[in-house]
Amino acid sequence: MNPNMPIRGLQYYGNSVDGYIKRHKLDIYGKKLIKIPTPHYFVLYNGSEEAPDKQELKLSDAFEHKVEGYEWTAVFLNINSGHNQTLMQRCPELEGYAKLISYIRENSKNGMEQETAVDEAVNRCIKEGYLEKYLSQHIGEAKGMLLSGFDEEIYEKGVREEGREEGQTLLSKAIKLLRQGISDDEILKRGIDHASLNLAKDCLK
Repeated sequence: MNPNMPIRGLQYYGNSVDGYIKRHKLDIYGKKLIKIPTPHYFVLYNGSEEAPDKQELKLSDAFEHKVEGYEWTAVFLNINSGHNQTLMQRCPELEGYAKLISYIRENSKNGMEQETAVDEAVNRCIKEGYLEKYLSQHIGEAKGMLLSGFDEEIYEKGVREEGREEGQTLLSKAIKLLRQGISDDEILKRGIDHASLNLAKDCLK
């Protein structure tokens, strides 16, 4: 789950438009209105956290001060098995992918080693008709991709480590600013959250 997807999408679109303008040699400084591709921004989520079928993530939620007239929206879609049934019915490949990931997770929870969990899931999908053609023709490639990219335990550990490192950085910064005599309000304006500020005060007692 990442609430910063609107920011990331805006950056990506900005880079894409910049390339589009250069490729087509468009004059953005002239009097004629140029035309650019219309953005449609979707985030497909298949993580293990609970999430709704669909929600809109808005760039304005990240604004320090709310203003009218500026928005960039990411449409968040949960593509885990059992979610967004209408979408899955319209896109069999997406449904097959969701089933495949679901089966891998199920096998892992049942105690299978990672490679066995992937093998069993792939074979089950082929037997049940999910992604049958692709998996049958590219079974080695598919297994290699899944084995190299699918390790939730390592990913989740990485997320926890990232959170701890970020927390320690904020705490150290808060302690330094307090020692300099900076006011609480000014410290909060510099990106320190209330929890880190209060913890820093406790450390200095």
